[in-house]
Amino acid sequence: MTHAELLALKARLPRTWPAFFERYGSFSATQAAAIPALLGGANVLLCAPTASGKTAAALAPLLERHCPPDRAPGLRILYITPTRALANDLAARLAGPLDAPGLTLGVKTGDNTFRPRRAPDLLLTTPESADSLLSTNARLFATLHALIIDELHLFDGTPRGDQLRVILNRVRRIRAYAAARGEAPAAALQYAALSATMAAAEATVGGYFWPAQIVRVSGQRVITAEQIASTPGSSAEILEYLASFRARGWRKALVFCNSRAEVEAYAAATRPASPFGSAVYAHYSNIDPRRRREIEQQFGLADAAICFASSTLELGIDIGDIDVVMLIGPPGSSASFLQRIGRGNRRGSATRVACFHRTPLERLLFAALLHSQPSDLPQAEAAIRARSETGAGGETARTSTFRPAVAVQQLFSLIKQSPTAALRLAELAE
Repeated sequence: MTHAELLALKARLPRTWPAFFERYGSFSATQAAAIPALLGGANVLLCAPTASGKTAAALAPLLERHCPPDRAPGLRILYITPTRALANDLAARLAGPLDAPGLTLGVKTGDNTFRPRRAPDLLLTTPESADSLLSTNARLFATLHALIIDELHLFDGTPRGDQLRVILNRVRRIRAYAAARGEAPAAALQYAALSATMAAAEATVGGYFWPAQIVRVSGQRVITAEQIASTPGSSAEILEYLASFRARGWRKALVFCNSRAEVEAYAAATRPASPFGSAVYAHYSNIDPRRRREIEQQFGLADAAICFASSTLELGIDIGDIDVVMLIGPPGSSASFLQRIGRGNRRGSATRVACFHRTPLERLLFAALLHSQPSDLPQAEAAIRARSETGAGGETARTSTFRPAVAVQQLFSLIKQSPTAALRLAELAE
């Protein structure tokens, strides 16, 4: 970006430049590519690497465009994240930047209640909590101007992706009804979706909103990976690896396990012989929300520490810089693999990964994931899916069909949303 281009784009963000970008003095490549399209009113799918500034690339232009100083009261932007932890982390990170230009922020997840006296300008939530709000406070969405989906690739092809598609349609219908009554803007919603690299971006985003401009930003970090054989049920090899940290000059590690039981077992085995002293943490979804946030904060601030985690720390929660990411067994999907290794050395250009395989199949799966290009990842995904279908662990296999269980759940949610607790067949068909 030339200096003239920087000044021109900066001038289009008079309220959000100081809050989001001024301390950096410029825009990242991701932000420079996406912001003009969003300022122009386009729907955008932004495919870019981890830690490239995607959140600010979407939020700043949408806040600038849809939250003017003279705005009427009401919810303006809905930001949907895959996890409660990510929503809570974003809230902590955005509180300061949003306060300066006088923008208000709300959070609705399973970890907190949401009963504001006045609707916030921006609401952070998950699909499940958005579903709950639609059922109990549908009018909240009548004033919505824009909607952001974070980590779209983690939703797509899953039951939560099906749920999200229905939620988007329900929001569209609420706005259309309100607009017809003169209670909401007639203009269509503006959408932004953030994602890692996608092999079929157009087909994917078309299931959620369309038309859409696809903005792709390249730039992959160098991955330095080790494959280490380990004994099932034993922590010996992991402890031996941790003992080498001092010689390597490393001080911080994030260890991903594929179950809560593994997280607890490996953390317990590490504590007595830990080179990190008492800074050994275990993080998973069933921990009390307040304690979970304490762990995230303590690990993020620690100079030397290790955290064993399930998928809860895959996403962009700020946990500081990590010297090495350790994977105990391959995760259940290629998207999950990319998220996990993307947590390493987020401020640098290289990522260190240690892959602990306990069976020949796990070794082959790691090899496929590590040596695949983004376009090859569907093949690696198929191998992982086959393992899942044969009962060898991992996530539920992805399917492209709309799941009947989600349809039934959404039917009851729609009935609860209806003022008369009833639905006509024509409404259901829509």
